[in-house]
Amino acid sequence: MEGGQGPYLYSVDKREYLDFVSDYSAAFYGHSNPAITEAISSALSPGFSLGSVTRKECHLGERIKGRFPSMERVRFCNSGNEANTYALVTATEFTGRTKILVFDNGYHGDTLNFGSGDNKLNLPHDFIFGTYNNIEANQKHTSSDLAAIIVEPMLSAGVLIFDEVVTSRLHINGLQGFHKIMPDMTTLGKYIGGGLPFGAFGGGGRSDIMALYETRTRKLSHSGTFNNNVFTISAALAAIDLVSEDEIHRANKLGDTIRNKISEICAAHHLSDLRITGFGSAIGLQFLRVDRDLLKGLFFYHMLQHGICIGRRGFLFLNMCHTEDHVQRFLTAFQKFVEEFK
Repeated sequence: MEGGQGPYLYSVDKREYLDFVSDYSAAFYGHSNPAITEAISSALSPGFSLGSVTRKECHLGERIKGRFPSMERVRFCNSGNEANTYALVTATEFTGRTKILVFDNGYHGDTLNFGSGDNKLNLPHDFIFGTYNNIEANQKHTSSDLAAIIVEPMLSAGVLIFDEVVTSRLHINGLQGFHKIMPDMTTLGKYIGGGLPFGAFGGGGRSDIMALYETRTRKLSHSGTFNNNVFTISAALAAIDLVSEDEIHRANKLGDTIRNKISEICAAHHLSDLRITGFGSAIGLQFLRVDRDLLKGLFFYHMLQHGICIGRRGFLFLNMCHTEDHVQRFLTAFQKFVEEFK
């Protein structure tokens, strides 16, 4: 791609695509948002490789704390993957335990990827694998040597970590606010950085967890040259003001429309081997047939032919620039796909 504006992407061969990938949720504001662009530009003149704490960094920490009450103390890093890595290390040090409960097909970055097959890049933690929506079976894993549970909210002696890298965009206080659950630690990334590399991790209810990083009693070290780079911090400060409760609700409503209409189209064509998942403005399409990999490829290229860009694996992320007309355009192209390839 060569550029983007609002909900559109422009390729090097001058084609326009309606963007339903939204940089895998990082571009929640659409492309080239003027407020974010101005914030990044204004960060140039004072100097940008400062190697120190800045006022903007403190302001952003306060804004995140105000939006996500579980993050009373916040530390910045460069990605959601990095934030999850630090969260797990923090949990094992805090508890003095080693085992970490994760879930089949869970994904918390390339080094914490628990999909099918053995991922050679995974960090060498002592992982225990649970299954979604099977509380009785998962409770058997909550032993005295469990250091942390990442994602799934369960009661135990371990540290409960909510990976809200993607899901924090689905409610003004993240999905933890929607479900009214206060995790011990929260990780953020993606859209919070206004489209630039960003990650954050923090804790609140058990504030002694993040005390592990305090200078006077430091048990853990956390540093990085670009953890607080002024471009990302400036973009994030501008971006967080754009994500209002009304904007989140509007995007979620459009996402609900897509899920409901796809279900109606599938029912009308007696199509039972397509599952639609997700919440609000984050959507997943899963083909269940034996030839599902072929269908995923066909669907991806079919949508491109209709001027619509989606995730190759079936992911859709709406952004704040999408309208009902854009959603209808997607649904029309989807119906044509079903009619042609069912």
